[in-house]
Amino acid sequence: MGKAKQVSWRDAKPASIVFVSGPEEYLADRAMRSIRDQLKTLDAGLEVHELLAGDYTPGQLIAVASPSLFMEPRLVLITGMEKCSDALIEDGLSYLLEPSLETTIVLRHNSSSVRGMKLIDAIRASDNAVEIAC
Repeated sequence: MGKAKQVSWRDAKPASIVFVSGPEEYLADRAMRSIRDQLKTLDAGLEVHELLAGDYTPGQLIAVASPSLFMEPRLVLITGMEKCSDALIEDGLSYLLEPSLETTIVLRHNSSSVRGMKLIDAIRASDNAVEIAC
């Protein structure tokens, strides 16, 4: 099993899975905006989906992360991981096994709780992930 690469918020770059952790909202927002801007520059047809982890319903991640008919790249921003649903943890663990090459998933956890630690630990152990500590 690998280990997620850790980078500074200043060096935020797209990856299959990007985990933005820590209490600094301003830095986290800047990192997430930088990733969005970089992806938009690469392809103006970028599809952006924003999900609230606490409102997540089963299957939502797979639906928004699956390749589209025209193969546009996708960015999925999931905020509020500290309040995530059990369904998101389950779907996230499944997604980590086979992430889509055309999709960047950004998960934001402000470190205010231990909710979602099973998924966070799996992300941190993944070769396909990058962690941005804020």
